[in-house]
Amino acid sequence: MRQSLSNFVLDWNKSYEKFKFSYDETPVTKRPTRVEVRFSANEYENTYSHNAFSKLQDLVIKNSHDTMYIVTDRNLLRRGIIEIKIASEDTDYREAYVVDALESLGKEFLSHKIQAKAG
Repeated sequence: MRQSLSNFVLDWNKSYEKFKFSYDETPVTKRPTRVEVRFSANEYENTYSHNAFSKLQDLVIKNSHDTMYIVTDRNLLRRGIIEIKIASEDTDYREAYVVDALESLGKEFLSHKIQAKAG
């Protein structure tokens, strides 16, 4: 059985000190409507060009099967904030897609940080 969104977020946030997920959900359906990512802007400073940020957006859309969209502007990104909207009432929505997309986003961010320090 796949990990639930709440368990994924809890496990991820325990494992990574300076890169955190949070989410909001609708009261009745308990489906997520928005995910926010908070990270240390200093740690990721100068890591993302326009092209790299576009790749992040594409990664989230692809791994969520076109049900999640990054709506953050570059100003918020520079301050360590990414906001993602979720089309959780879409017929294609699956919680597993959200978990997959967030895990991919987190791993991509962490790999960029490692590459930036090495390069």
